[in-house]
Amino acid sequence: MGRWEQAEVNHKLLLEHLNGSPLAVEGYKADVGYRIALSLFNQKRYMEARSFASTAMVHCAQRRPDEEIESSFESFQEIQSRLEQLHHKLNSHLQSDKKGTTANGAKMGIAGYRP
Repeated sequence: MGRWEQAEVNHKLLLEHLNGSPLAVEGYKADVGYRIALSLFNQKRYMEARSFASTAMVHCAQRRPDEEIESSFESFQEIQSRLEQLHHKLNSHLQSDKKGTTANGAKMGIAGYRP
């Protein structure tokens, strides 16, 4: 199993635990959803990636910053910005696929995260 596949599996397990916990916060669900979407994106599984990115965007909108602790590694705004960038690239890519053209995957890279 490759690194992106392993990242996908690990983050999906984490999200499953978060969804079952009453203590899980929306910002963390958004972060984990972004990382799943990025893993799927790097496996060229764009439809699945967009689904997770869209759900993560909903978690961003539901986040209550006054009740959540900010990460010491990266700010929520950084995570949200990368998520929005990925979501936009996925929408653009899938839209171009509908028109019969495929965007060059090398130009669609997302910086800032490696499994």
